[in-house]
Amino acid sequence: MTDTSIYAEPNLVSTREAPWMKIGKLADDVLTVDQALAAGGLNFTVSLRDIQYASRAPSWIPTAKRMAVVRDDTEELFEVVSKDYQIVQFPDAVRFIEEIHPQFVAAGTLKGGRQGFVVVKLPGLSTVQQLANVDPHELFAVLRTSHDRTRAVELSVMPLRGMCMNMLPLNSFSKGAKQRWAITHAGKVTERLAQASQAVHEAEVYATAYAETAQRLIERGMTPDDGKKILETVIRKSPKQEETVNRILSIWASDPTVGFCESAWGLINATSSYMQWERRGGSDASRLTGALSGAIYTTVNRVAARALSR
Repeated sequence: MTDTSIYAEPNLVSTREAPWMKIGKLADDVLTVDQALAAGGLNFTVSLRDIQYASRAPSWIPTAKRMAVVRDDTEELFEVVSKDYQIVQFPDAVRFIEEIHPQFVAAGTLKGGRQGFVVVKLPGLSTVQQLANVDPHELFAVLRTSHDRTRAVELSVMPLRGMCMNMLPLNSFSKGAKQRWAITHAGKVTERLAQASQAVHEAEVYATAYAETAQRLIERGMTPDDGKKILETVIRKSPKQEETVNRILSIWASDPTVGFCESAWGLINATSSYMQWERRGGSDASRLTGALSGAIYTTVNRVAARALSR
């Protein structure tokens, strides 16, 4: 067991806010699904429209092979799709989890309305209980989908570390414990959306696996040299690589909201903190999407995988 002296002080808090609180902040009151959709700007619809293309004549020729996805209230073209594409309206995607009575935390749109998301707390699953006395976490679920083919109907479990407000979208590194799962815009989408109760079960399995992974990383001692070697294999080689690696090592060694300065868990939190809050060009939207499936998600999980395999 790792010496408890590496643990950060439990009363330390961060002034940071989770990115979703600035993109689509909701009231503190319990909201209905309709109120959440309205607050997040998700209560509009899209439809499939026929397409024509210009011939050399000039004249316009209709085609039945492709359709346009158009926002109904503004007539804005979002995307061109195949004739088999299944639209999932934002309200329908959100109502897929309504039956399990989640608490809506935030909702909003990205990419000019082409993507939408809601953040919820699932009933009976608000914290990672096994880490409550060691490193408190809150648990959220992020549901998002798109009208431009960039995202299926996807549900991700998102742990939020209380001391530094870092999103930690770790893979469970355990068979059968998924951090996210998706339903594509094809086939019998509506029928598959009806299986909302499965989402709670999946999240519970992941939460247990996440706590076990975190504990393994907390107990895994690691020196600065060990951490440097891992980071040098993960951080992309570039003129800024050395600067980035040294900055992450500095955060790991001295930032009191990171803590765990002698364990692999501290290195992962330092990496997450750098990726979310110190990289150039970061925005609330990029932090949210990056943690769900982008550079933050990829980098943090690569560091964790290397640390676990040592």
